[in-house]
Amino acid sequence: MTGAGSSVDLYDPRIIIALSVLLEYRGIGLESSILFAQEGANVLLVDINIANAEKGAALITARYPNVKAIATKADVGKEADVKAAVEKAVKEFGRLDVMV
Repeated sequence: MTGAGSSVDLYDPRIIIALSVLLEYRGIGLESSILFAQEGANVLLVDINIANAEKGAALITARYPNVKAIATKADVGKEADVKAAVEKAVKEFGRLDVMV
């Protein structure tokens, strides 16, 4: 996705990685993850219910086979869980550029 007259690909799959919070397999977390994946970004889907995150990752992987979508469990109300999720994103993808 490049802006008019721009020569920089803002959604270079090597740059954008989204850490998203799902809300019972719907909502802004899942939708933003899908949009980032559509542009070629790898995503880490996070939910307190791992089954929801896994469903989202499976959906993204099925739609966009060239994208790496990973699920993890975390309670975003707990700092240690958020830190662990960020560390997982960095370990899996090399860095974390975007959190939604």
